[in-house]
Amino acid sequence: MHGKKSQVPPMHTLTALESFARVGTVWQAAEELGVTRSAISHRLGILEEVLGFDVVKRSGKGIALTARGKRYVQDVRKSLELLAGAQDEGSNAPVTSAIMPSVSV
Repeated sequence: MHGKKSQVPPMHTLTALESFARVGTVWQAAEELGVTRSAISHRLGILEEVLGFDVVKRSGKGIALTARGKRYVQDVRKSLELLAGAQDEGSNAPVTSAIMPSVSV
């Protein structure tokens, strides 16, 4: 088990988890994200360190999501969908700016 830390996991760890959970293998997740298999495993390890619990179980047969990892990835997916929705909404929003007058002496 890992020591719990109070911080938001880095985005690349969340996308690695989501991709792995969706496609089912480290190899396919690595292909999808354009990184090495080692990078996916490393990102999952970082995620576990930040969260303080195991999201995957490693064995001689490979790795699989833990029960807690399966629940967590559902929240990750919802969060990523919210971010994508905000991005879509933001791309259509008008851009405004304000310039403060300055006086030099």
